[in-house]
Amino acid sequence: MNNAALRNRIDTMRRSKLDSLSSPEVANAYDGLYARAINEFGVKCLWNINTQPTDAGMDIIAEQLMKYGDFKAWKLAALIKERIGRAVRYPAS
Repeated sequence: MNNAALRNRIDTMRRSKLDSLSSPEVANAYDGLYARAINEFGVKCLWNINTQPTDAGMDIIAEQLMKYGDFKAWKLAALIKERIGRAVRYPAS
C-alpha cells in the first residue's frame, strides 16, 4: 500500500469515527472544533493520536496542531485552547 492510499484509508477511518461521535452534547460542547480539526488536519497533524472530544482530548489535538501544523493549524489550536480555557504557549524566540 503506497503512502497516498494509506493516508486516504486513515482519513476514512477517522471520518467514520467522527460520524459515530456526533452526538448532540459533543456537537454543542465544542461547536464543531473537533470535526474541523479532523477534517482539515487529520492526516497531516493527527495521524498518531486517537482522542475523544473531551477537554483532555481537545488539549492533545491542539498540541498536535501546534507541533505539526502550519499557521492555519496554529489558529485553530489557539481557538481550541481558548475554548477549553487553557493558555496558548508560544515558542520562545
